[in-house]
Amino acid sequence: MRNLEFELRGRQGQTMPVLLTATAIRDAEGRYIGSRSAVFDISQRRSAERALERVNRALRVRNDVNAALVRAEREEEFLEAVCRVIVEPGGYRMAWVGSAQNDRDQSVRVEAQAGFEDGYLLEANITWADRERGRGPTGTAIRLGQPQINQDFLHNPVTAPWRLDALARGFQSSIALPLKEADHVFGCLTLYAAEPDAFDPEETQLLVDLAQDVEFGVRMLRAGRDLRFTQAAVERLAYSDAQTGLPNRTRLLQQINERLVRENGGPRSELAVLTLVVERFGDIQAGIGIAQAEQLMSDVANRLQVALEEGESLARVSSESFAVLQSPADSTRVQRCVNSIHEVMQRPFQCASLPISVQLDIGAALAPQHGQDPELLLVRSGSAARRARRTASKFLLFDGMAQAEDPQRLALISDLRRAIER
Repeated sequence: MRNLEFELRGRQGQTMPVLLTATAIRDAEGRYIGSRSAVFDISQRRSAERALERVNRALRVRNDVNAALVRAEREEEFLEAVCRVIVEPGGYRMAWVGSAQNDRDQSVRVEAQAGFEDGYLLEANITWADRERGRGPTGTAIRLGQPQINQDFLHNPVTAPWRLDALARGFQSSIALPLKEADHVFGCLTLYAAEPDAFDPEETQLLVDLAQDVEFGVRMLRAGRDLRFTQAAVERLAYSDAQTGLPNRTRLLQQINERLVRENGGPRSELAVLTLVVERFGDIQAGIGIAQAEQLMSDVANRLQVALEEGESLARVSSESFAVLQSPADSTRVQRCVNSIHEVMQRPFQCASLPISVQLDIGAALAPQHGQDPELLLVRSGSAARRARRTASKFLLFDGMAQAEDPQRLALISDLRRAIER
């Protein structure tokens, strides 16, 4: 017996798949004397095979999309992977993801694409507005939030604006699947097939499920992105000054500690911490207001940045004071930094339409000779800055006197408070 499958063509050009079976007829001695043949219409079988193949194709795509989500770290990366697996293992002609824009034209921006496109999307001018180029499958899917199936580019009237370009690229049919976040449609996944009537109910349902997988992936990646953004914002709040954007006291102490650890593990090199205190800052606040005083501190910070050299970094450590971390450092370089700071601070600032002169009292402490604990270095440079107010140069290098003065001063304040109460 021999079987042969082929297509019969009718007078009107229609085709019908058939199966021809031929069986040889032999006599009692085994000699061939004829044959018996039969022709069967196998249209239903072929249709079932194609349907099964399409369903398997959609299942492969869905599995690969879920695998891509596991690997993806960014939304853009995920969407590119979705389009790629739809085309390559899936066998569709082209796939793209568009996002609905709230601009004047209500345009659809291409976010990801794969397959034989050849400039199609560039010329398509697809919109989701209720006009000619918004009534195609993609625009309608976004506008109505429902899947749109185009089974035949050649005869479907809504695809007329794109018909010639689509057929030239081998697009015979398409399906547009809206992508939603809550009740909001944020975009569309559109697939193109190389044959007409490519999307039967079973395959369509699997592709709708695929779109839901893509929605889920986008939500997860956006949630992760928002979480990373929130974490970054929290870190900025924890380690930087809100007004100036400079590192705050906490971050400065970390930087000092990191530098001390690095220096102790490497060549011997000094480190300096300079504290810069704005004189009469309370009076300035009272005179121009808190908001204007904060703006003034931003202006001071900007001017101080200009005075610093390589290896010097600025931080804001309190409402009225800044600090400079200098590494490597020695007394000569510290003095040069102080001179540069005083020089840039000579010109008054314009604040609230008033010229305001800002005087800085500067104290410095060096590591390792004045200590190797970050908090101690900052305290000692601050002590030197408070004592510098009484000097003509407005600068003092920590000399150990403040260490003895501070406990005595605290004891005196305590005694005075008890005396007043009595």
